[in-house]
Amino acid sequence: MTYHYSYLALVAAICCEADFVFIPEWPPEQDWPNKLCKKLLQERLTGQRLNIIIVAEGAVDRNGDPITAAKVHKVVVDKLQQDTRITVLGHVQRGGNPSAFDRVLGCRMGAEAVMALMEATPETEACVVTLDGNQAVRLPLMECVRRTKAVAKAMADKNWDLAVKLRGK
Repeated sequence: MTYHYSYLALVAAICCEADFVFIPEWPPEQDWPNKLCKKLLQERLTGQRLNIIIVAEGAVDRNGDPITAAKVHKVVVDKLQQDTRITVLGHVQRGGNPSAFDRVLGCRMGAEAVMALMEATPETEACVVTLDGNQAVRLPLMECVRRTKAVAKAMADKNWDLAVKLRGK
């Protein structure tokens, strides 16, 4: 995955019904170890035998202090004495065989890109083909670059609410 862009980590957390997720765009307060342990204990009391915690690359707390898988592991082991394992997905999560959705998405995005080329004039602004909901849409390239830089700046300034807003929440 990549720093500052936690889409894959967030989707993984949703898909596996993770108990806790750490992403750079939405950092927890400094007392995250206590909140994490409280959440894990609550889940265990309801009969859940396993917990899943997703830590995105670049995850930090509100002060900008890094939150790593090793740090989370240490908190869970030290405070809860639970057997804990770390799995780093890295490139495994990026790869794999494409699903039917992936294949159709590639066709739809490609078709929209060809349409953009066919409709372009010398005055046409450069664009990026992306998804808005389930629709392939064209967005101005420079606007996308500006927003990407704005997210990075908001995160560098620890303006977490703005970073989340710029990401589209």
